[in-house]
Amino acid sequence: TALPGAPSGILGLINRHGHALPLLDLRQVFGLSALSLTSESLFIVAQGGGAQIALLIDAVQQVEVANALQLSDLPTSGKYIRGIINYKGRLIPLVDIQPLLADFLTDQNEVRN
Repeated sequence: TALPGAPSGILGLINRHGHALPLLDLRQVFGLSALSLTSESLFIVAQGGGAQIALLIDAVQQVEVANALQLSDLPTSGKYIRGIINYKGRLIPLVDIQPLLADFLTDQNEVRN
């Protein structure tokens, strides 16, 4: 469901197990071209401080637990990247959920206008 007046990147609301969650397109947040939203589109649910948001993603390749010692700071990484993890020779940016929630949500699950 589209939300008139929602900030750029918020595609609308989705129903997840009977709960409406705002859907944020991470491609738009990071300045990449948007993909078409289809029934095959994937999202993950992130939460922090009692708020939840659905993040539209391209794919999930693998889920791993990362050690905090693997996280390296990137001083020029931008507002939404917490750092980078070197995992099996691949550099993986770690998205910082708190600034995303602060910028795109007000109270729990309310989209910021």
